[in-house]
Amino acid sequence: MRRSTLVGLIVAMSAFSVYFLVLDPLFADNRQVAFIAYTGIWFSSSFISRKLEGRFAFLDKRMDAQSSVWLSIGVFAFFFLLIEVLS
Repeated sequence: MRRSTLVGLIVAMSAFSVYFLVLDPLFADNRQVAFIAYTGIWFSSSFISRKLEGRFAFLDKRMDAQSSVWLSIGVFAFFFLLIEVLS
């Protein structure tokens, strides 16, 4: 896994957290507005990551398989626990 993929995973999980902790309770009666806001967050983060891809040598380096698996599990666990604790 490349480091840029890990950064993209962290950004995606942050977008999920913003949606579940902020947008969902704020627009509980209007799901379409919440979905449009989340879609805007998702597309803007993917646009930024595509623009940054290839520009930094640090992000293009590969990690070994074992550490990438543990980091991915840690990112998922951290954000799921964050959503659970704050909601």
